[in-house]
Amino acid sequence: MTAPSPAEPGHALPDGPGTLQIHEVERQTPSGAICVVRCVGGLVLLGQLFTTDTPSRPADTPLRLELARIERYPGVLAESLDPPHAARVHLTGEHAERLLLGRGDLLRSAPMI
Repeated sequence: MTAPSPAEPGHALPDGPGTLQIHEVERQTPSGAICVVRCVGGLVLLGQLFTTDTPSRPADTPLRLELARIERYPGVLAESLDPPHAARVHLTGEHAERLLLGRGDLLRSAPMI
């Protein structure tokens, strides 16, 4: 089952970069992490790249993560997330084992290269 998308006709799109705030890191693996997050800005899309914005990570060592899965409710997958909604997400990326995320940390959508 797939949740309705905020990008559907008649739905106003949020402004600004997609921003996720970590509520809880449920599981961490060498290839990624499963986290409960809240969208606090912009429109977040499946497949979007994010950079860490955490006090625990020096600015000169950013980590790029891909949003591989959005689960709005148990068994209900979505392709996007907008404020103020929360979801369980799967983030993947190279060197994800170095991921140091905690409650309140922010992930911001990475600029397109």
